[in-house]
Amino acid sequence: LKMFLFKGENNLRKMGDTAKETLISLQGATDRIMNVIEDLMNTSEWKE
Repeated sequence: LKMFLFKGENNLRKMGDTAKETLISLQGATDRIMNVIEDLMNTSEWKE
């Protein structure tokens, strides 16, 4: 029973780490997209 619980805990930790890495990656991608949008809005073509 202890081995089962230990394996389960390790799997949960791995899943949590994967979720954390995914969120960090998405946050970075969102930040880059926002920078591009801000740059586009600051170009003369978008200003009227």
